[in-house]
Amino acid sequence: MIYSNKYISLLIVIFAISIGVTISGCDDRTIDAFEEQQGLYSIYGALEVGSSTNYIRIRKVDTPLLADSTAFEGTVTFTDLETGFSTELNDTIVEYNGNFTHNFLIDQLIEYDREYLVQVESPDGDITESIASTPQQSTVQFLPSDNINCETELTFSFSNVVEPEFIRMDIGVSYQGVFRQSTLEFVDQIRHKDGADEMYVELSPRHMLVEIFPPPLPDNTSIDPKTLNPTVTCFQIEPRTFLLDIYHFGKEWDGALPSRSANLDIESGDIQNGLGFFGGYSKQTVSVPVVI
Repeated sequence: MIYSNKYISLLIVIFAISIGVTISGCDDRTIDAFEEQQGLYSIYGALEVGSSTNYIRIRKVDTPLLADSTAFEGTVTFTDLETGFSTELNDTIVEYNGNFTHNFLIDQLIEYDREYLVQVESPDGDITESIASTPQQSTVQFLPSDNINCETELTFSFSNVVEPEFIRMDIGVSYQGVFRQSTLEFVDQIRHKDGADEMYVELSPRHMLVEIFPPPLPDNTSIDPKTLNPTVTCFQIEPRTFLLDIYHFGKEWDGALPSRSANLDIESGDIQNGLGFFGGYSKQTVSVPVVI
C-alpha cells in the first residue's frame, strides 16, 4: 500500500489512492458523474508540517484515467491564508507503472495551525479549490517513562488534538533483522479525553506486539485483544525498543476517514467543484525502550 516514490512515500494513507483509487479502486459511477461535467479537476494532496517538499497531484476529470504525458491544461495556485502569500505551482509529469500523473511541487515550509488554499483554474475560467488545515503542535508523552517491561501498562497522551482532529499511531520493532510495523487499530483505539483537547490510549509493550504479531484468532469475536499473546515476545526483538510514528491529522481527515481506515472517502466534500482530497498532518517519532 505504501509506494516508494520519494514524493509520496510519506503519505501512508492517501497516496495509496492518489494513483490507485483513480485508476482501479473508485466507483465507476462516481467518476462518470464527474466526467459528464467540464472544467472540473481531481486534487490529491497531504501537506506535512515541517516539510518544504510537498506534492499535489491534479488531473482534469474529463481526461482518460490512463492519460498520456501531454501538458496540463489549467493554472494551479497555492496560498497561505494567514500570510496571504500566493504562488503559482509548476507542473511535473511523473510516470508510475506506465501511467502519467501531473504533480505540482510546493517548495515552501508548511507550518503548524495554518490553512492553505489550492486553486485550479481551467482555461475557461472554471475553478476547483480546497483548503487544507494543519494541526497544532502536539506533545506526545507516555507514563511511566522508564524501567518499562513487557507487561508495564503505559498511558500515552497526545496534547492539542482539537476535535475533529485525531491521532494515528504506527508501531514498529525490529525482529530477525527486519523492521516490522503495524497501525494500532486491533488491540485498542486512541480516544479523546472528555472535556479536553487531548487523546490517550493505554498499552503495554506486549499489547503492541499483539498488533504487529497477532496470534491465530479464536472464533470468539468478543474476546478482548489485550488478553492475547503475540507470536513474538519482547525477548525476541532486537533492539528492545519500540518506534512509534505518531500522525496528527487536521480536521479535513475526519470526513474523509470516518472509520479511521486506510480508505479515503473521495466524496467527502473536501474539494469544491471537483473530486479528491486535500488535507494537512504532522508526524513525529517516539521511541519506547523496554528493560527485560
